[in-house]
Amino acid sequence: MGFYKWFRKALAVFGVPHTAGGKLLVNGVPVGAPQTLLGSAVVIGVPSSGVIGNNGALTLTTALNIIYSDGLYLYFPAGAVFAGSTAGAYWAVMSSTTVGTIFDHIHTGDGEPVYRASPTPFVTTGPGAYAQTTAEVTLLSASVPGGALGVNGAVQCDTLFEYPNSAGAKTRRIRIGGTVVNNNGPTTAVASRGLVCTFNAGRVDRQVTSPNNLSVNASSTTATTVVTAIDTSVAQPLAVTLQIAVALDWVLLRLSDIRIIRR
Repeated sequence: MGFYKWFRKALAVFGVPHTAGGKLLVNGVPVGAPQTLLGSAVVIGVPSSGVIGNNGALTLTTALNIIYSDGLYLYFPAGAVFAGSTAGAYWAVMSSTTVGTIFDHIHTGDGEPVYRASPTPFVTTGPGAYAQTTAEVTLLSASVPGGALGVNGAVQCDTLFEYPNSAGAKTRRIRIGGTVVNNNGPTTAVASRGLVCTFNAGRVDRQVTSPNNLSVNASSTTATTVVTAIDTSVAQPLAVTLQIAVALDWVLLRLSDIRIIRR
């Protein structure tokens, strides 16, 4: 490769800004241009407790809001799908709001979930009733590249999640580097959309995050910002997590659009 290409590649490795066509670049992306880290409308979530029979036959205790006949990923604890099965989000196709079939495809949480047009069936013996976990579960994750935000860049997270109208909290969290930058735990509602922006505050290791669900020209009765001290000069994991407080509830992430804006 020529010297110029080698030099550009070296700069990109270290996250050093350079120019091309008069535009300032960071890691090869124009400053100010959004870059999608993760975007998906493949449904993924945590269902209620239930029963799993032979070959992935699923019966949920609490009905979902609609029939997901096109399929979705549902999280089950270890040993729930069959003896020795791994905990994770499995592809499932529903025939009603409570009855469906689990297939042999698991989303590890890394990157975007994949739609399964021709899923592979299980040939297993069902263990029967299972109790859903009430622990926080990571369902989507990506990596914020080191140095990508500069000193004034932002991570923008747009998510929509749905849940039953019940008293128990159904919580969606956004974590960067393990630190919670947003926490939304509604109870008696059925859907919530969060457009949350985390900005570097003039330095790579200090951020402020906008409040959840605050629309244009709206006011908030809660604290307007969350201040964090995440070192964005190095790569940081970003995770979207879900958690139910009551095992008979459920929560689904219907869509997600997560981007970084370089400044």
